[in-house]
Amino acid sequence: LGVDAEAVLQGRDDARAVFQKRLLSLIDEASADQQVTAAQKTYDQAVRDFESNGNSMVVAAGNSGRVVRMLQMDSSEVELAPDFYRNILANDQVTTVGSTRQFLGSEMVADYTNKDSGIDLYADGDIGKDWGTSFATPRIASIMARLHRENPQATSAEVEVMVGNRFGQKFDHYADSPTAPAVDEAQVKQWLSDSLF
Repeated sequence: LGVDAEAVLQGRDDARAVFQKRLLSLIDEASADQQVTAAQKTYDQAVRDFESNGNSMVVAAGNSGRVVRMLQMDSSEVELAPDFYRNILANDQVTTVGSTRQFLGSEMVADYTNKDSGIDLYADGDIGKDWGTSFATPRIASIMARLHRENPQATSAEVEVMVGNRFGQKFDHYADSPTAPAVDEAQVKQWLSDSLF
């Protein structure tokens, strides 16, 4: 990217800020590449086909929620593309999942969750010492799979609404995160155990 690697690593001058700016520009350029956009169209059609058969595609929002704060350590002028936080696998058909976590006795949106305006649902993303939207996503996927089985004629969008209506809770404060229902894990566990017996 035309920046001295040693200067970036040592944080000399504005090398890190220049590196970050050029890297973000490269990401924007790559996402507009014709091969990428063609692959995106193929993927979008595959999702539509999959969901038309009584299924739901569920994807993680991503874990870049802290990225702006980190970039601002090197430059106060951080410019991100409007869709910077959007997972490339997220589209209008899929269910995009963000993470929650416990903090000081309260559940809230995890600060690492992408600030993607397309987030549809939240679930707990902490698994012991590990965390991430990739841990929250299977929780939502399992609920949706069970609801699809119970409601075979329901579309993916209808099942997504069922999850929010049946198990969702809203927080008093989302900070700068998108507002979407967060599943009540205790309620889901009870429902899953009741339906097994």
